[in-house]
Amino acid sequence: MVHRVFFIALKCFSSFFFFVVVVCFACQYTFLGRSLARMDMCHMPLKGGAP
Repeated sequence: MVHRVFFIALKCFSSFFFFVVVVCFACQYTFLGRSLARMDMCHMPLKGGAP
């Protein structure tokens, strides 16, 4: 019983940690990748509108 509770808690903690890491990467991407996204939008017509 104790091992089952510990496993559930570990699963919840790992999912929460993964969520925090994803949020951090998303924030870094929006802050640092904004100029890159702007450059991609500027070069999009040259690529024929392909993403």
